[in-house]
Amino acid sequence: MTTRIKLRRDTATNWTTTNPILAAGEPGLETDTGEIKYGDGTSHWNVLDYSGNGSLTSTSSIEVQTGDADRWLVRLRREDDEQDPSFQGVTVYSTNYDSEGNAIVVAQIDLDGNDSGDGIVVAKFTSAGVLVWKKSIGALDGNYYPESNAVIDSSDNILLAVNPDSSLSKIIVKINGATGAVIFSEELALNDSFNIRAMAVDSSNNIIIGGEFNFSGNNTGFVAKLNPTATTITWQKDLSVDSSYSYIYSVAVDFNNDIIAAGYVEVEITVNGATTTNGQILVAKLTSAGGLGWQKTVALDSETPFGLAFNVSVDSVGNSYVTGAYYVDNAESDSFSGFGGYAKKSNAVFLFKMTTLGAISWDRRVGPGSCDWVGVSTAVGSDGDL
Repeated sequence: MTTRIKLRRDTATNWTTTNPILAAGEPGLETDTGEIKYGDGTSHWNVLDYSGNGSLTSTSSIEVQTGDADRWLVRLRREDDEQDPSFQGVTVYSTNYDSEGNAIVVAQIDLDGNDSGDGIVVAKFTSAGVLVWKKSIGALDGNYYPESNAVIDSSDNILLAVNPDSSLSKIIVKINGATGAVIFSEELALNDSFNIRAMAVDSSNNIIIGGEFNFSGNNTGFVAKLNPTATTITWQKDLSVDSSYSYIYSVAVDFNNDIIAAGYVEVEITVNGATTTNGQILVAKLTSAGGLGWQKTVALDSETPFGLAFNVSVDSVGNSYVTGAYYVDNAESDSFSGFGGYAKKSNAVFLFKMTTLGAISWDRRVGPGSCDWVGVSTAVGSDGDL
């Protein structure tokens, strides 16, 4: 026998007008806004808080424009009468889909224009663009900002790394995907100074992070594996060439729980008998146990002096897709002393496919244009298309 459960429901206006008292734990749904309140057995409707609301609620505004069930636009902004409106803003750091097609958005809010940020907001929207909940992380008058992209685990919970108040501490935060409640917030200590640039999860919900250590001014890229609660560092691996600078900007996990990491590395090369440093694209494959499968440096052209990868994704059979930017000659570019003092050059986008053994199958280039172009992200569909 099938049992159907219905929520008590009405429009927002009717709820406000009747202003009833809901029983303790009894939900009430606003059919026109999608918002839910839960009763406590004593309070009238109008004084109850909406479920999932964080401290951003009272001073934020969300507008939804719908075209149909598959296309929608949401604007999220932060407003505060005590600050100069010209400096207010929201910068999105990552977007994800959970298993039910809900969209998870992680953003940094800025109230005073100092570029350090004032807090983090995480919001969940349905596939039709209806806000399910939003939560803020950190005090809104602090300097919290996301250290990494957010990822979704097998239970549709959200994980991300945050930097509290521009300190050397890094915190791994896990948020309940259904309610927006914080499941845990664990401070991570790898060494005295490090940054987390990327995050992924494997099939057992172990947390994979990538970034760089800072040793006496020399940055060294790393990948580390944490247990699902971020309380134990299972292993960590440094990735560099010639003991020079390196950074990891993206990590991905394949079907075998092996890890692909991508970023930037400085490599010593010999030109006309002299040794110089060349910034190249770095891609490495690590086993689930932390062993180095292979490590590749990629210079797309012999005359290209600089390139770095910003994102990597993997398909169902373990091929990797890497995108980022590299320097090319560009007559439209202003002369400037950028990386290595190269004038009349600017960024163009690269995208290449690597096999499970690290061989490049193909590559594509886009640009340059009148300004720098950067390949930011890749994603592979269930059909294998990119």
